[in-house]
Amino acid sequence: MIYLRHYSIEKNKEVVIVTDEGEFPIWVKDFEKSFTNMVKGDEIVESELLVALAIRREIKKKAIRRLAAGDVTKKDLKRRLLREKVYGGNANADWLEDLLSKLERAGYIDDNGYAIRFAEKCLDKAWGEMKIRGTMHEKGFEPQHIDNALEKLSPNFVAIAEDYIKDKLDNCDRDTVYRKMYQRGFRSEEIVEAIENLKGNQ
Repeated sequence: MIYLRHYSIEKNKEVVIVTDEGEFPIWVKDFEKSFTNMVKGDEIVESELLVALAIRREIKKKAIRRLAAGDVTKKDLKRRLLREKVYGGNANADWLEDLLSKLERAGYIDDNGYAIRFAEKCLDKAWGEMKIRGTMHEKGFEPQHIDNALEKLSPNFVAIAEDYIKDKLDNCDRDTVYRKMYQRGFRSEEIVEAIENLKGNQ
């Protein structure tokens, strides 16, 4: 890889190194540390480092853009970013874990807070605990975040089931009610109790 020139993008704190194999934007601090003494025609000895730094810069920007777009779990964000191919390569998994941990410490990633908000939305849809847990697991929430959210919200799943049956399934037979509520993630005993409570109130 041959160095041709470089130029700065001050507003982004970047330096773009132009080579015979393409352009590689990196952070100013990385340029100053490793690439300041090059002249046109030099072979870039640390070409692998240059590519790695360009990948890191782009992946970090993608991470921040995704976080700015809305809630996402750390696990799901890591999974997405590892699939990203930039400058012919992927982010190093250890480096990416370190980046996401820094973003987490800075408050950009908050799986606990997101878990509570997500669980609240599920409860608003009148989902049972099994469906909530399954969906949250697919979203990338760790078990402790799911447990913490449900513990904090302390939903009464029998009462939620009663309200849903009364509002949406009032004219259905018992087997249909049971099947539909089970599909919504309620446990058998919760469904039976809800049905019996409604029957007793008639």
